Amino acid sequence: MGLVIAISTSVGNAQNSSITKPSIVADVRIIGSANSTVLVSHGSGCLEQQSLNWAKQLNEWGYNAVVIDHCTSRGLQRYTQTGGPPSELQPRDKALDFIRIAKWLEEQAWHKGKIAVIGYSMGGTGVLKLIDENFSSDNLASTNKAYIDAAVAYYPECKRDRPPLNPTIPTLIHHGQGDELALSRRCKYAELQHPNYQIMLYADAHHSFDDKTGDIRGVNMKGESKVLRRYNRDADYKSRASTKEFLGRYLGNLAK
Repeated sequence: MGLVIAISTSVGNAQNSSITKPSIVADVRIIGSANSTVLVSHGSGCLEQQSLNWAKQLNEWGYNAVVIDHCTSRGLQRYTQTGGPPSELQPRDKALDFIRIAKWLEEQAWHKGKIAVIGYSMGGTGVLKLIDENFSSDNLASTNKAYIDAAVAYYPECKRDRPPLNPTIPTLIHHGQGDELALSRRCKYAELQHPNYQIMLYADAHHSFDDKTGDIRGVNMKGESKVLRRYNRDADYKSRASTKEFLGRYLGNLAK
């Protein structure tokens, strides 16, 4: 595949079916009518530039991208400092958002192929709920086929929802072992031996190690001073390379 120029289109123009476009769809980046699609799910900061940057990256790899805004339609704003996700936006709510969009996608003429989701921080925690065997019935069509075929979680918060032991779809997890916001040890990755898992740990990486917008220090949910965000070039490069390979393996080798 040669270089593809991504076209950002309004959701209204992208919609071409009687199925109502979910209000949580913030942006659709279409590069063609014969491409698999990847959903991009933000963390507790709500919709930020990180999601739009990743949509561009996914376009460059050969995928359509749908950017999710879990917050606005629920009347929510950034909730990092508030002691946890609000009752209106628990991990299960994000997982259900993924399914709603996947059902809508299957009726769009510009989508063809499979569907994956990438979640960051609390978006990654939504991914962990999606792949839970106890949630799997919501991720199955009437044909018993999963609406979503593969998932990627970047530095998920595992305090309330540790990763399930039996993930229902192939899942790639990236986590910095130096993360001071979403502690990697809470996820107990050594116990995740299921063949659907691929776990990538980065020794010196902090939270948001893929985000170049700058380092941020602040307080965690206990009021302690922590590194809330810090870019790590090596972890960013390695995680992108493995994510590209993972998506090519499970969505079809469109990425070149």
